[in-house]
Amino acid sequence: HEYAPRYWLINGQAFSDVPEIGVPVGDTLLLRYVNAGIESHWIGLLGLQQQRIGSDGQRLPASYGTVVQSLNAGQTVDALATMPLTAAQDQRFALYDTGLLLHNANQRRTTGELAYGGMMTFLRAIGGTPTSPVGPATTLVNVAPNPTAGNELVTLSAEFASGVTAAEFFTNTAGVAGTGTAMTPVGATASYEFQAGDLSAWPSSFVTFYVRGLGVNGWGPVGSTVLNLDYLGPEIHGMKLEPEPSNGSQSVLLRATGDDQSTGRNDVITATYTIDGGLPETMTLNRIDPVTAMTATLAIETVGGLDEGLHRIEITAEDSLGNLGVPGVVTLTLDLTGPTASVVSLTPDALDLSGAPQVTSVRLDAAITDAPSNGAQSLLANAEGFIDTVGPDGSGFDLFPTDGLFDEFTEDAYFDIPISAFLYRAQGDHLVYVHGLDSAGNWGVVGSGTITIDRGVVDTVGPDIVALNVTLNQLDGVQLATAAVPATITATASDPLLLSNIVAAEWFVDTDPGEGNGFALNAADGTFDLPNETLVAEIDISPWVNGYHTLYVRALDGSGFWGDPVSASLSLGRFYLPLILRSP
Repeated sequence: HEYAPRYWLINGQAFSDVPEIGVPVGDTLLLRYVNAGIESHWIGLLGLQQQRIGSDGQRLPASYGTVVQSLNAGQTVDALATMPLTAAQDQRFALYDTGLLLHNANQRRTTGELAYGGMMTFLRAIGGTPTSPVGPATTLVNVAPNPTAGNELVTLSAEFASGVTAAEFFTNTAGVAGTGTAMTPVGATASYEFQAGDLSAWPSSFVTFYVRGLGVNGWGPVGSTVLNLDYLGPEIHGMKLEPEPSNGSQSVLLRATGDDQSTGRNDVITATYTIDGGLPETMTLNRIDPVTAMTATLAIETVGGLDEGLHRIEITAEDSLGNLGVPGVVTLTLDLTGPTASVVSLTPDALDLSGAPQVTSVRLDAAITDAPSNGAQSLLANAEGFIDTVGPDGSGFDLFPTDGLFDEFTEDAYFDIPISAFLYRAQGDHLVYVHGLDSAGNWGVVGSGTITIDRGVVDTVGPDIVALNVTLNQLDGVQLATAAVPATITATASDPLLLSNIVAAEWFVDTDPGEGNGFALNAADGTFDLPNETLVAEIDISPWVNGYHTLYVRALDGSGFWGDPVSASLSLGRFYLPLILRSP
């Protein structure tokens, strides 16, 4: 599984050892391809067309012409190629692997370029039209350094099949022989030097140089090379912030792609970003390549230190030639202000509970808007409601957007509150609260609507106390007279007919100090907001004398009525550890 081929062969040989195939003009050659390797290949015949007639030992029902023959591993193909009558004597047509693995084990020329090799040979015309003598063929054209930004000495050089008395070059289009820019000939070579700045008037592009030499038989055929003249830095694509918008409570991930593919195809080597024109900060590249992913983390301290509003983030990348690209721009929205619930309505807004309820639910509708704040504005993400008491953010019942999705700056939301949510609440007005959450993570201010519960009865009596219990918390079964030994009171206060909420409760021992003058009990859930409340208090009984005591509890409702006190009897005795003295 670690096999990695280094040579690509035709009939067991690699170019330039593969023999040429001589074909008389006008004759048709049968090419039988057998892919005995493990890789797929695409064999092209440059300048001639192949007629595919068979595959895997089977004749095709109808042949067809193709420029390139595709061969999978183990596949065979039969094809025909005809040498044209117009071919010149010894004219050659390259037969080669168009995958361009045209080298042998990465062998290189003395100039450092890969030497030709691999899966290639030529069809050579026999008996064609004799060719007229021509000048020296251009065997190698090179430009160095390549690529370049044009701010350094650039040398164009060429090698020829024989000595030359003159040489010339053209850029991008080969002109008439003898009309090009003169090069300096030396034997079978020629060169031309561009000084630093000479190329500055040329556009940043891939420049093709065509070179030909002049010999005893005249001007020879041209050779060419391509110079990557690159003045442009990488482009910035795919800029993204996560999260966006932000409320500054967490770090923000900045992503982008640096792309030099269309601006020189050189490696992207560095990238930086700035916030609002501040100092550049380095980004992390996932690899050194003409196209690379770039990331940076904006720390909580950085994001939290910005003012609410819109912040311009510029990203700049640099290529291996030192070219800086045009900055890419992305906007960070720092939104610290939550949405407002401007309209909250309830339908019906009054419930007659003197008999059986006439409805099964109460419709809650709310209009929620995230208005711009210092230019920052976020889409809505959620909304929730509470009855009577606003709980912690995110703990209420969810409202639904009327259009099915929270994705706008203003949303109408609703919820059908089951009638059971009101059946055990006190007679009178109750507030239903609503607030919204924006996509930056801000919960907004609370809006409210009022619903009135009518039980058809006037409240004239105070709450009842039931399930009164007093628990002595003993220390290992022994109570010490000098210790502050606590006791726990629990009870339930219930307003008759659920006419009023419980608003307070108190306890006293032995002697009634008068309504409102006792010691307070607390609501077990932390808030007095229902007609039925569980009461709790922890008391210090260490000052009490031994003997029998009576503890009383009573509660106050929202109509101002205290209920009758309910009592519990306690028998308090203390035990003392004996002090034993011993003499020697």
